[in-house]
Amino acid sequence: MRINTLFLTLLLFLSSQVYSENIRGPVRNIAVINQELSKTDEISISPEDIIAFQLDNNSSLPVKIQMEIRLSETLREYPSNFALFVYNNISPEPATEISSYIGDTVKYFVLSDKSRFYVEFYFSAKPSRNEIIPGTQILAPDDFKKSFFPLLLTVLPVMKGIPDVLLDETIKIKTVFIYPDKGDLLVNVFEGKKNGSDKIKDFKLFIDNKPYENTENISLSTGVKKIRIEKEGFIPFEQSVVINRNEKSTISAVLVKKMPHVVILAPSEAEVYFDGNLTSQKELTNLNEGEHTIIFKLGQYSLSRKMALENGKKYTINLLLDIDVTVE
Repeated sequence: MRINTLFLTLLLFLSSQVYSENIRGPVRNIAVINQELSKTDEISISPEDIIAFQLDNNSSLPVKIQMEIRLSETLREYPSNFALFVYNNISPEPATEISSYIGDTVKYFVLSDKSRFYVEFYFSAKPSRNEIIPGTQILAPDDFKKSFFPLLLTVLPVMKGIPDVLLDETIKIKTVFIYPDKGDLLVNVFEGKKNGSDKIKDFKLFIDNKPYENTENISLSTGVKKIRIEKEGFIPFEQSVVINRNEKSTISAVLVKKMPHVVILAPSEAEVYFDGNLTSQKELTNLNEGEHTIIFKLGQYSLSRKMALENGKKYTINLLLDIDVTVE
């Protein structure tokens, strides 16, 4: 038998006391819950078999779990002879090769002769009356005295004199995981190109103009979000992204360094040479940081000046009777 106290009377179900149990039985299925898992395939077990639910370490807690349980026609001929038991605070961690556990009884539900039996596990808040579907059994957060996961579920006989052949009958279980109306955002920031060696972390992240200190594990409400990434000496990166429920969206931002920017104000008849090259441009961009030479010629009049340019700065050169340089 799977549990030390196997043959229970129905009077036992009047009690809601949580107590530790020695749980025995083969683990037929382990579902690792994460936001990429919206439901499980239909699981087939027999009485005294165990199914386990574990929460992925990197996943947020679901709002609730919805479970549909269907008994075989033969099992339905024995109404109130079986119950669904739910356990938590499990030790050791569930594994298919382990068949003996210690855990706390969270709750148990007597199974009737209905063709379908529904259970909902709530983890964030107790449901209101309007949320509860009539005929559905409920586990609220207060039912879990310590931790939520891992959970063990099994169907056990609760009456004496049940034929052993019933222990080979089939119970089919479908499970759906409901998460908050949120999704995840992964932000990768690169310098100059999308290359792992150029990935940077010292940047400022703004989502809908709100600064975010944590730039690695970001959970957002669904919808369109405006992303802005800033780093000193680089051109800000802006992009919109759609956050879908239970999905992870990724932004790969390539930050481009702010190059020196030179604006030249000169008479139309003047000749302007920048680093020895005649230029007619009024604005010079994509310049290298460092020392440059500008020469101004107007008729017989000529002036030259060397200047050091720094990335991210704008230089305005006013060629009047002298070369006047202002820096912003």
